[in-house]
Amino acid sequence: MLHQRVGEIFLENESASARAAFSTSLERFLVPDRGTEREELEVVLLVESPHTTEISPPEINDRYPLAGDTENFAGRRVTDKFVECARELDLPQLALPPQSIGSIVHQGRGTAQHLGIMNVSQLPFQCKAYRRRIVSQRKNDCRNHERWDNYIDHMRIIRTSRCEGNRRDANCRRLDDAIAIDLRLRLDCLHIRKPNVQLVCCGGVAREFYWKAINRPPVCSIHRPPPCNLPHPSHSSWQTRNCQDACLRNILGRLRPAPP
Repeated sequence: MLHQRVGEIFLENESASARAAFSTSLERFLVPDRGTEREELEVVLLVESPHTTEISPPEINDRYPLAGDTENFAGRRVTDKFVECARELDLPQLALPPQSIGSIVHQGRGTAQHLGIMNVSQLPFQCKAYRRRIVSQRKNDCRNHERWDNYIDHMRIIRTSRCEGNRRDANCRRLDDAIAIDLRLRLDCLHIRKPNVQLVCCGGVAREFYWKAINRPPVCSIHRPPPCNLPHPSHSSWQTRNCQDACLRNILGRLRPAPP
């Protein structure tokens, strides 16, 4: 698991108990993939990492991706766009409740049985996810504050810097690789189970890590249909996306219920 590997990286020379405490603290921030185990799965949205706001960490608290329920949250934006495009493309049976797409997938009812969501990193990239108030709510057992701050800073660098040269620190490179390895393992399991699933990379971080993950050694012979690309739903360009967009049409076509 990613949180255990992170503990090994940042407390390599510390005691086993110190590494365990570090990993346990991180485990409370993990948000697992949702919907990817279902037999009905047709489409998987690959997004960035568990998201939080200045006020609350909805995805960390609810334990599923794209959990934000109000109109300004990415999770609700996905639902609203799907409903808008279904209406424009004359797919009224795709109507979804006014909730975050994460909540709908988590419940797994109706059309949502065909949809899954994965994070590139199941641990948050955002520094504010680890702010003191949120950390205290998650019961942080880590006593090594220097290593904790170091880890958070490296997550920030990985998220915000598209240039590999900015990841000069050895631990930053090892953390980057650990995230790619963890994603690769989850993608392998997904594609073995569902070889024709449509993967949708949402945003630059998702695209970067998807290709990094599948191209890292060892070479894998698993069949992987080409992913399609959309902006990350937290960006305004998601809302203004044309419903005739080939990727959106592909998603909605796959989510459309089979006729009785």
